[in-house]
Amino acid sequence: MIKAIDSLCTNCGLCVEVCQMDVLRKDKDGKVYIAYPGDCHNCYECVYLCPYDAITIAPGVPKKFDSVYRWERIKEAIKQEK
Repeated sequence: MIKAIDSLCTNCGLCVEVCQMDVLRKDKDGKVYIAYPGDCHNCYECVYLCPYDAITIAPGVPKKFDSVYRWERIKEAIKQEK
């Protein structure tokens, strides 16, 4: 389960783009925040893709999810970051 986004975060939004459970969001000022921590299913995509290691995940029991088209969404998010 996602635990925290620390001060290293630059609000690039890459984590928001790859989160398939819509756990992470941006507020009206563009700051990334944890909207639904209980919906996190420990896929670690946000952690792996964060260029600043700003996301902390706590151990938990992962939920089952549909991984169809995940890599396409990740590739698109990375392209947008460049």
